[in-house]
Amino acid sequence: MIGLILKPENVDTYEAGYKAMLFDRQVQFTSAIFYNKYKGIHVTTSGTTGNTDISNALINLGTARTYGAEAAITWRLSPALTVSGNIGYLNAKYQKAVFPGNALLLPRNASGNQMILAPHWQGGAQLNYDNPINDRLRLKGNVLFAYISHHYFTTDENRTADRTVMRPSTCAWALPPSTTRLAPTCSSTTCSTSASSCSVRAALSAASRCRAIRA
Repeated sequence: MIGLILKPENVDTYEAGYKAMLFDRQVQFTSAIFYNKYKGIHVTTSGTTGNTDISNALINLGTARTYGAEAAITWRLSPALTVSGNIGYLNAKYQKAVFPGNALLLPRNASGNQMILAPHWQGGAQLNYDNPINDRLRLKGNVLFAYISHHYFTTDENRTADRTVMRPSTCAWALPPSTTRLAPTCSSTTCSTSASSCSVRAALSAASRCRAIRA
């Protein structure tokens, strides 16, 4: 393609972390901070007006950097019940990130823009329940809350994704192998929020259901 050669993407990573078992090993805590420096970062561009059949071409855009922190905690409240949570912060920016374009491909200039698929905040909480009822039956359940902040799909910050909140849940009875499989229904909701409001985007009843399964 007129002499254009894709070069490797290189990243230097620096990270420090901490892990501890607390309260007689009932609580596990982990955390980390990190910094990444990218050179020759790979992104996609598209064809020029006369080359619209080129929809995605991989190119080297330039330099970028990310830094952030994350932490997670898991607490076993009882032999059957565990609660966990996590949170992460990410600051990801293109630095000197310019592709001049050529006869086939459109130019790209993302210098100073937020990196694609890099939300500033992510977090979640989870409740897990696993309890034997008798020698033949045990009850399992799971409730999850997840949050992802606003982020971009393109280097020019044109296509965006709203903040997303998910609350799926499942429960199941683990039965002996000879037991017939059953499938009662539970509910799940996924919603996206704008800057000040939350509206239900879809009810994913198929994604989260209550069912009896074989052990």
